[in-house]
Amino acid sequence: ALHTGPLQRHSISAGAEVTALREELEKAEEELAAAKKDAFLANQARNKAESVLGEIQSEAAALRTQNDNLSAEKKRNMQDLIDTKNEIQVLSQRKLEVEHNLRVSQFRENEATVFLRQFRRFYRRLLRNKAAQGTGSTGEITAKVPGVPDLNDLI
Repeated sequence: ALHTGPLQRHSISAGAEVTALREELEKAEEELAAAKKDAFLANQARNKAESVLGEIQSEAAALRTQNDNLSAEKKRNMQDLIDTKNEIQVLSQRKLEVEHNLRVSQFRENEATVFLRQFRRFYRRLLRNKAAQGTGSTGEITAKVPGVPDLNDLI
């Protein structure tokens, strides 16, 4: 049995306390290193998030610009469509007008053709009657028929 005096006891307890403090210091340093590592990783994550956010904001700005351009183009196309529809309506109206004028002209042509046929028949009968009578002028014969125009220029 060893005899331990108060100094030895004190030195043992001081040694244990130093060891405990060293262990606590080591533990604190490990926690500090872990905290620094966590802070570094969190900082990296924040930087990456800010970078991604910047990219997304840049892409959103580009998409907004593209959307504005497409909206303006759509507006121009809609105006072109309205103008073209108006032009089609005007051209359709003009086509109907031209078709009507064509039908009127065809009707007048047919009427003129019928009139000329009747006039030729009348004139041939007139010449036959004149030839059968053998005397008199064309003016006398046409003067006797009511409503006959002056035909001297035609004979």
